[in-house]
Amino acid sequence: MLAFLLEPLSNKVAEEVRLDADNEQQIAINISRWAKNNLIHTQQVEAFKGQPGDDPWGAYNSGQPVWKKVIPSEMLAKSMYSGKITGKCEALPSFLASIFVLNGAKLDDVILLRLHSHNIGLVRFGGKLYIINNQSVMPVDEKRKSWIKEQTYLGFFSYSVSVYHDFRNGDKEFKIDDAFFNTEDNSLLDTFLNMTGTRDKLVKDENVYPNAVGNRDGAFSLIFNNSDSVGVLKNCVLARYAYQSLYVKNPEMYLKASIKAPKTLELANMLGSKEDIFGWIKNHVSYGSIFEDSSERIMTGDQVIVFKKGSLKDQAVLAFSLLKLKGYNPEMVITEKNAFIRVDNDTYEAKTWDKVESIEGKVFLKMSL
Repeated sequence: MLAFLLEPLSNKVAEEVRLDADNEQQIAINISRWAKNNLIHTQQVEAFKGQPGDDPWGAYNSGQPVWKKVIPSEMLAKSMYSGKITGKCEALPSFLASIFVLNGAKLDDVILLRLHSHNIGLVRFGGKLYIINNQSVMPVDEKRKSWIKEQTYLGFFSYSVSVYHDFRNGDKEFKIDDAFFNTEDNSLLDTFLNMTGTRDKLVKDENVYPNAVGNRDGAFSLIFNNSDSVGVLKNCVLARYAYQSLYVKNPEMYLKASIKAPKTLELANMLGSKEDIFGWIKNHVSYGSIFEDSSERIMTGDQVIVFKKGSLKDQAVLAFSLLKLKGYNPEMVITEKNAFIRVDNDTYEAKTWDKVESIEGKVFLKMSL
């Protein structure tokens, strides 16, 4: 969830919805209108219907459909298929919640709730409680209170804690009662921790974890200005990877994610030699990125396949992943202006995918598995 606060798209929408807004209630109304006009659930898109259907990140795990949680840059990029910013029931409320937070909502007043086959969000903003249900953002009235109380919940997630299937007395589920709606002195997070008997799950230092970030700069300060060694800020470290930042301790994680992705596996099964791999990338992938701040971030191989574009380093990630899946032992090298793959004592540059004598330019990063 923290990574959503870093996204340029989140920041742009947060700025847009507060234009000409005199108060927090008007901002919430603007968020609701914007969401209705600009967002769509993946399964509402004809191309992605099914379980998991043709969703780029849909797969089956032990017979059950599973999906990767996409970040706003991916949601925006998927508009090439749908015409709207596209995500599922976890990504949509995470994205909309980030817009509330970037307009002043406190971090601990945002909660995502896991139902049996759905996710919703609750946000307290300007003294009012709002429910986020896919692309719908509405104040919680008596009708919605009744609906919320009728549901059974398997987990809840905030910017600082995740609790799933482990509640008071070993319970795997919990319900929300009237007492929840009558408690306004505590944050939403405190209320849920008390209600479910899970306060021991919270690992947090109030001195370093702020009540609010206020804006994108505040989010960057929180997430990137703390050492990896600060265990209490583990969520901040994870957010760097979810954001797909190059400034992480183990960038090889992006290679591992690429290799495991369904679309990468599918493409690897269609290709043979390393020449086939380089040829496919050359013929099917254009130069570009789904990331506005692409110099600081890196796409995974499946993203390059789905969106048919990638920077030189992104294309090299795809080449590395496919080569690894075909039994090769490649090395990836990123320089200031190019990217290279070393394999079988040969070196290939990502600009042309031709063989070159040596790597030129100052080396920024080397990766292998």
